[in-house]
Amino acid sequence: MCKFPQYHNINGKLSVWKCGKCSECLNEKRKDYVQRCYLELFCPKPKRVSPKFWTFTFNPYWYEKLESGQVKATDLWQKFEKRLRKYVCDHVFKNYPSLRFFRAAELGKDTHRFHFHAIYFNLPYIPVKTMQKIWSYGYVSVEAMKDPER
Repeated sequence: MCKFPQYHNINGKLSVWKCGKCSECLNEKRKDYVQRCYLELFCPKPKRVSPKFWTFTFNPYWYEKLESGQVKATDLWQKFEKRLRKYVCDHVFKNYPSLRFFRAAELGKDTHRFHFHAIYFNLPYIPVKTMQKIWSYGYVSVEAMKDPER
């Protein structure tokens, strides 16, 4: 239950909206994303590509640019996504459907350095070295997704 609901009068009817910022709303949003990812990962689909968990980090050059505010991480991510889609269309399938993914940004526990995690649900096989060239801002690692029920 939202701690700070907003009340709005719309055409004489009182509507209650969630604030979206309190701990209860954020926890509900987190649960919703977890559910979406779970359904995307483990609901049967025809010709399914095995989902992968990717980590994208920044090398010192790009990390310094991020820290100084010269570039934004979201802008770098958008440029990467464009290059990735182009690579998939040029080298894998001409008319590949849109890539389905869930991305999260995080600060490292020990170093407190910014990096991205992404689950790609329908990305065809791309070698790590190739993905690192496409990313071009630092280092890349990949892991297979595991079914939590097995």
